[in-house]
Amino acid sequence: MTKKAEKAIGIDIGTYALKMVELYRSKNESRLTGFAYARIEDASPESLIEMIKKLSRDSMLSAKDVNAAVSGSQVITRFVNMPAMSDAEIASALTFEVEKNVPFERDEVVYDYEIMERDKDRKSTILLAAAKKDNIDRCIKIIGSAGFSLKTIDVDSFALANAFIKNLASRLDPGRTAALLNIGAKFTNLNILCGQTLSFSRDIQLGGNDIDETISRVLGLDVRAAEAVKQKPEEHRDAVGAPIRTVLAGLADEIRLSFGYFENRFGRGVDDIYVSGGSSNLTGLPEFLKEGLGAEIVLWDPISALTTNEHDAAGIPIQTRRALAVSVGLALR
Repeated sequence: MTKKAEKAIGIDIGTYALKMVELYRSKNESRLTGFAYARIEDASPESLIEMIKKLSRDSMLSAKDVNAAVSGSQVITRFVNMPAMSDAEIASALTFEVEKNVPFERDEVVYDYEIMERDKDRKSTILLAAAKKDNIDRCIKIIGSAGFSLKTIDVDSFALANAFIKNLASRLDPGRTAALLNIGAKFTNLNILCGQTLSFSRDIQLGGNDIDETISRVLGLDVRAAEAVKQKPEEHRDAVGAPIRTVLAGLADEIRLSFGYFENRFGRGVDDIYVSGGSSNLTGLPEFLKEGLGAEIVLWDPISALTTNEHDAAGIPIQTRRALAVSVGLALR
């Protein structure tokens, strides 16, 4: 049966900006039909509702079906290894895995899972995701009150992996591993794929805000002015270079620790590193990460594989495109 063509919007409510991507999806293509991007000045639900309404109206987004994501410290993801069991037994046993792996009371969370792999002995690797109900309820309220129909709530790091796989699947050699770094304002998503299989996922609590705060302390500026210096550091380059490198060194250390864990578990290292996110636009970031991680760094464009109107696509700066990875992955669900 041929899949019916449809439109959907992916909404990524980040800590810095709100991103919306609208796609027309059919069997043969995923076509960009609209997008919106704006800085979040007030993160209250009421302000976000009005912001989504205004952005969708100003950008003439016509779809009503929305996929959104939850993120942050109230979202927990774990890979769980389980003995040979039927699907029904796994579903039952996961109640205990939630209690063991999730640092919240059982009645405070909503969880879901996916069987990622079964070996020849029927032993399973399960990807478990749990989120605080308050976080889920907030997302439902915001999307519904903005006039949309919420179809799926995903985890931002999983949406990132989805965008990458569907954008760059032809590049994914089953024998190679790819690390995806999505560097945001408050934290960095890190995924590792073996071919097209997600094998590792974590959030690192470092991002662009840490650099802003460091510059703020060094130069005695408010955080907003420090952010402007980060984006255009020309006359302050000597003063802020060392503090910025200190923050990036901390990020590189956390990434190396994750790579080491992955290598110990799977007996293979990371071959390729792809970087996205709003904070990936920092001057000199690819060179610093290449030196710190010992691998080539690719800054990738999440809409590069989408069918686009050339005029519309030309109006999206590459710096903005790199911030759309999660919203693209959501719209592709």
